[in-house]
Amino acid sequence: MSFANRAADEDGNATDDFQFIATNLKVGLLNNVDLQVVVQPYSRSRIRLNSSSNQTLQTEGFGAIVARLKVNLYGNDTFERPGDSALAVMPYISVPTVRDGVGGNFLEGGLIVPFGTFTTTTVSGKSTSSSDNGNS
Repeated sequence: MSFANRAADEDGNATDDFQFIATNLKVGLLNNVDLQVVVQPYSRSRIRLNSSSNQTLQTEGFGAIVARLKVNLYGNDTFERPGDSALAVMPYISVPTVRDGVGGNFLEGGLIVPFGTFTTTTVSGKSTSSSDNGNS
């Protein structure tokens, strides 16, 4: 389950997005390569139009299907001791399987770059950077 609240845009419209039972199906292709398919069976978007109109638009239904290929560049099997790190690249493509205004209406793609570091036996960190090329 995930929830996202986006601040008001330049027109004063704010959006809340909710996804329930999003599922990431994974299969290992090689020791350092995974194929992932993310399915979002229920998505809801609520847009609060600018404060002067006090109107709300809501759409809900089946969300997008996202295919990803994760390739670990290093650290795939050695993430055990403080100081160890791992880096991967994960290109993705989102297929617009939605109806009635739920989600995007275009084929979208991008690149996610997950990085993790093992700092101590009780604390570890992870960072993810992504680039989105919408409306492809």
